[in-house]
Amino acid sequence: MGSKNIGIPTYVMASNRLAGEYLVQVLAHDRLARPILCEQLPQPRLRSMRTVFIVEGSLVPLPLSECIRRLRALFPKGKFVMVDRPQPDEEIMRLIRLGFHGFVEHSKVAECLADAVRAVAAGRLWISDELMHMYVNLTAEARHSPAGKPQLPTPRETEVLELVRRRLSNKEIALVLEVSESTVKYHLSNILAKFRVGSRRELEPSKVGPARVWEQLSRTRTC
Repeated sequence: MGSKNIGIPTYVMASNRLAGEYLVQVLAHDRLARPILCEQLPQPRLRSMRTVFIVEGSLVPLPLSECIRRLRALFPKGKFVMVDRPQPDEEIMRLIRLGFHGFVEHSKVAECLADAVRAVAAGRLWISDELMHMYVNLTAEARHSPAGKPQLPTPRETEVLELVRRRLSNKEIALVLEVSESTVKYHLSNILAKFRVGSRRELEPSKVGPARVWEQLSRTRTC
């Protein structure tokens, strides 16, 4: 069997081909991973196979949680690592709650990416000890919070928050999520209360760009 067939399939989804090829090159030296640059939405051969996805930057047009959900429907054992510019602890924690298993800064890719892939493939999170402690505490608080008083955004509120940070209007968010504007306003009101801010302008925005693979994913329907 050729060496190219050895290792865990590790799909690289990048905002541009140059960035993707660099990530593939970094992982090519690690025997555990079999890096594949995604220009088409990958199709699973065996649903039971371990798979790792490297997502470079905030490039998805759909809410990130929805993209993760749809990929998981295709790859039930999929693991996800975000590669991006430095982010505050709160943002990394949000990514973990969305379904990511690790975060690697651009400047640390050469040093840490292969180790991150190994860690998440083995079922561990790739985050700092401080963030791991925060994650455990937040998970415990959410589990023991009184009914009707969640301390963290719900999955739908997380989707709305992500689109707000991308500076979409309520009408645009309603179209993306296929809900009414009044429903968006309701979720936004809850988000503002949970973050203890007075307006959507106080929710830090993030920028995203298009990617062909995610355009395909947005058309993928799962049960």
